[in-house]
Amino acid sequence: MSAKKTRKPRTASPPAASAWLKQLLQQLARAAMADARRMTQFPSSSLHALRVRMKKLRALLRLADAVIPAGTMDSLTISIREVKDPLAPARDAEVLRKTATRFDAAHTLPHSAADSALPDLQPVLRRLQQRLARLDLGALQWTGITQAHNKIRRRTRKAMKRSKRSGEASDFHRWRRRVKDLYFQRLALHGNAKGAKPLRRLRKLARFLGNVQDLAMLEEHLGRFTAADALLSRIASERDALQRKALRKGRKVAK
Repeated sequence: MSAKKTRKPRTASPPAASAWLKQLLQQLARAAMADARRMTQFPSSSLHALRVRMKKLRALLRLADAVIPAGTMDSLTISIREVKDPLAPARDAEVLRKTATRFDAAHTLPHSAADSALPDLQPVLRRLQQRLARLDLGALQWTGITQAHNKIRRRTRKAMKRSKRSGEASDFHRWRRRVKDLYFQRLALHGNAKGAKPLRRLRKLARFLGNVQDLAMLEEHLGRFTAADALLSRIASERDALQRKALRKGRKVAK
């Protein structure tokens, strides 16, 4: 009596790269519209969520660099900036206020604009949704996505080396942008594997670099006050320590 043959379980074929990326981009744009509608009711959280979605959108668009014409990419980038740029002053003021409070320097800050002054970004987001709907990614292949992602990895390593050489806050800020790009791309490519060690390392590194930028903003602000020398020295010392930690963590991420 012959043994029964066991059937191999069917595995779902991976989605087409173009359909996968197009769906993600459109999901982000719809979520951004929802954030904009909540802006008046929950200004702080909606503002932060909207800026993060725009950063994710830009990072994922870079995965399709090879198949998106330069003019189309420029138009999409402009649309993303039209959403992000008006929110930057309010976001920077909030971060500066929190950082200054930690150093007992909140009294040096000007009065911030009311949350009601935040712009209505829904018309801009509608235009962005329309541009994404028309975006042709039909020629995109998974090999192209891998190549684009590896390009971001190389740019991230170069940005880290530049930061190490210069020690300048502006270079650490540029490095952080590349780290965020790399993190958002890996998060999309690895699905729900948020607990994976490489993703955790990237997230922690981005947090360290964000703290470096927050301190640099406070340094720049307090630099206008002649009586802030002792405080500036304290902030600079903490920023230097954070930069060294970021570089140690960055070496692990770059492996």
